[in-house]
Amino acid sequence: MAWLFRAVVLMAMTLATAHGQALDAVDVKQREADVEIILRFSTQIQYVRHNPLEQGQSLRIYVRLVGVGLKPGDLAPSTRRTPPHGPAPAAVIRFPEHDGAVSIAFDQSTRFSVRPGSDGRSISILIPARPDG
Repeated sequence: MAWLFRAVVLMAMTLATAHGQALDAVDVKQREADVEIILRFSTQIQYVRHNPLEQGQSLRIYVRLVGVGLKPGDLAPSTRRTPPHGPAPAAVIRFPEHDGAVSIAFDQSTRFSVRPGSDGRSISILIPARPDG
């Protein structure tokens, strides 16, 4: 009977996200000489890949939504912006795009590394801090 309760709770969480916004928040944190941009999702995700690998003015991160029957088409598109002034280049983040990716458009070409968060609900993008930021 406990498995039924867990299944109902999981299904309710999935339905609450359906037709909602899966990109919950974007945090920008200074990490010594780098800046970490953390994309936080309202549902569990699995990092798949990103392109380009190390540098560019635009970045696409492909994620898989982990949940019962949850697809990118079930979600309302969401747009977030990082602060225009600060240690990191300004960026516009959109999710989901037509191919299910997260798109990030920086205001200038930048180097980056991308990795999944340890909580299963976030993606971390590490970029060099601007010297004037």
